[in-house]
Amino acid sequence: MDDESLKEYLVQHDEEFRKLADKHREYDQQLEQLSQNPYPNPADQMQETVLKKKKLWLKDRMHLRMTQFRQEATAH
Repeated sequence: MDDESLKEYLVQHDEEFRKLADKHREYDQQLEQLSQNPYPNPADQMQETVLKKKKLWLKDRMHLRMTQFRQEATAH
């Protein structure tokens, strides 16, 4: 199963993964809104940095969950 298929499966069948994916999407939308401002103020720049770090943390957690799922699937 490729990564995209696994993500779709986990979104449908794994509550933890679904919550991570929803939050990741939410941060992505917030970053998109921030990028609309051609002259961001320091607070917006700080918020962008924080959101990027949170989004990266979520991506790492999602990848870890995908790895765990693959390991569990091959163990059975």
